[in-house]
Amino acid sequence: MTQMKAMVLAVLLLAVTPAGAMTGLEFLAFDKSASDQAAVMEPLVRQFVREGYHNVPDWSELAYMARALMLEKGYHDNNIAGIAKEAAIAHGMSK
Repeated sequence: MTQMKAMVLAVLLLAVTPAGAMTGLEFLAFDKSASDQAAVMEPLVRQFVREGYHNVPDWSELAYMARALMLEKGYHDNNIAGIAKEAAIAHGMSK
C-alpha cells in the first residue's frame, strides 16, 4: 500500500510540477524508484546538453549526485534543477 501511495504522489507531482519547479524536499520525498528519478532527471540532462555543457552525467548519476548534495548542504527548498546543475558542475560538467 505504501508503494502505491508513493507512486500516486510521484505521478501527481510530475503532472502538476515540472522538474524545474520541484524542490529538493519534493524530490527526496518520492525518490524511491529508478523510473521516478528518470522522470525528473532525464529532462535536466537534455537541458544541460542543449545549453552546451560537456561531460554531462547520465540521469542516474545525476540523481545520486543531486541527492548527496541535498543531504550534505541541506537544500530542501531549493529548485531541483539548480541543485542538479550545481552537483554536475562539482563533478566535472563544464561548458
